[in-house]
Amino acid sequence: MKTISLLVIFLFPVLQSCKQESLKSGSLSKCVLLEQESWTVQSEIQDITGTILKSQFTNDTTQLFIIALDDQYNTEVSPCNLPPTFETLDTKVIVSGKIYTHPTLDYPYPPIELSSINHLNN
Repeated sequence: MKTISLLVIFLFPVLQSCKQESLKSGSLSKCVLLEQESWTVQSEIQDITGTILKSQFTNDTTQLFIIALDDQYNTEVSPCNLPPTFETLDTKVIVSGKIYTHPTLDYPYPPIELSSINHLNN
């Protein structure tokens, strides 16, 4: 009985922490576009806050989401591997990943391959 009680006491906080949406690199897909030649890493970000917004290039059939990064970056990036659970406007997130650039292609929002994304706790 003591073993079961201790097990329940230990597992309850662990199970509660699993409710928080958090995705790390192992569960995020790779960006196929960035596997093509000429894409280079412009910068890497680690635990930067941002807000999920809708791209101005969204149309009636496709919704494209961007992340407006806060802090010193003050830029908008286009995540190529944004999980569907984060496709909600005005969601505050903490992201890490690689921002890419291409020497001949001009994108309105630089692509970012997310290595982690978490909801920001208010």
